[in-house]
Amino acid sequence: MKLRYMISLFFFYAMYAVIVPYFQIFLYGKGLSPSETGLVIGVWEIAGIAGPLLLGALVDRSGRFRSVLLGCSLVGSLLMLVMVPIDSIFAVTALTALFGFAFKPLLSINDSMISYALADPEHDYGHVRVAGSIGFGAVMLFFEITGIFNSPSPIMIARGAAILGIFYLLTISIIPPAFHARTSRKTSVLNSAGKGEKAQMPSLFYVLAAAVFLGRMGFTSYYSFFSLFLQEELKVENVGIFWMIAVAAEIIPIMFAGKIIRITGRYRALLMGLAAMILRMLIYSFSQSLVIIGAAQLLHSLTFGLTHVACISYINEKVPQSKKTLAMSIYLSIAWGLGAFLGSPVGGLLVEVYGFSRMFLLMTILPLAGMLLIIMYDILAVKKRWERLG
Repeated sequence: MKLRYMISLFFFYAMYAVIVPYFQIFLYGKGLSPSETGLVIGVWEIAGIAGPLLLGALVDRSGRFRSVLLGCSLVGSLLMLVMVPIDSIFAVTALTALFGFAFKPLLSINDSMISYALADPEHDYGHVRVAGSIGFGAVMLFFEITGIFNSPSPIMIARGAAILGIFYLLTISIIPPAFHARTSRKTSVLNSAGKGEKAQMPSLFYVLAAAVFLGRMGFTSYYSFFSLFLQEELKVENVGIFWMIAVAAEIIPIMFAGKIIRITGRYRALLMGLAAMILRMLIYSFSQSLVIIGAAQLLHSLTFGLTHVACISYINEKVPQSKKTLAMSIYLSIAWGLGAFLGSPVGGLLVEVYGFSRMFLLMTILPLAGMLLIIMYDILAVKKRWERLG
């Protein structure tokens, strides 16, 4: 059973490796300015909020993961080809909105599907999810060895996404068409607590989501502009090698997620992830050395790897089973998606006014605010516990 999901995730993240790092170059290659690129990517992100929330609720009710994945992947993998000959920024923006609505749900639904399928998702999630990181890294390594994506044109990027999207579509056929959750003992306790009561999201979930939102809003400067920063300011032709280093760094925290979280705790893991976002952006801001910037990519093990597994671990253990896909959608769509929607156009405007380096520096304010939010919640929670004891 695990192998089926690992194969599917491998090809999904192989497609993802073309779309996410190169979509900004795709738009820029079509003649959009940095601010226009940031605005269109922001539309992609905001459309990606509605898709996961609506389709996530549908999946929670029906359990039909495969049908939704097939529809979303078919649209998501082919829309860039449709956009290639179109010059109108209004048409490109409209198609990008549809692209985001169809493509973004694939992330949360895949993660939720793994959670439903595994008997012990808190500890086994990373063993399956790591196949996605390997798929992403394999595509980047292929680009580096062959050089075929050195300064790629929009049509090359669109074709690459479509080809890998077809492979992903084929792997969806090996996923069970519909199933419902197998609950662990821990989850059963959560779901049965207070019979007759409606399952509720834990309040801490919203605090963690808000902290991730702030971190993502600031760190979207990396996801939306890092490739352009390398290409335009540092004159790097093949940006894929830097993304490959980052993805390789995330494999260990994802593979050993359960053990790492038991050692660090979710609280410290998320704080470490937000602190690493600040450090990475400071390095991009002050360093022009490709060696140092390449070394900074290793911090992806914390900025994404540790942050993501901490949040997924919390959702798997603390959120009621009937709310899991919704929680995944809120985490990936609102915390990540809305943060990116707001951060991307702001980043684009800052690039045009101040340049890439100052943009990275100014955006560090947001993950710092996320750290302070978690610390303040923890202080207030401790104070309330002491007041109850007193």
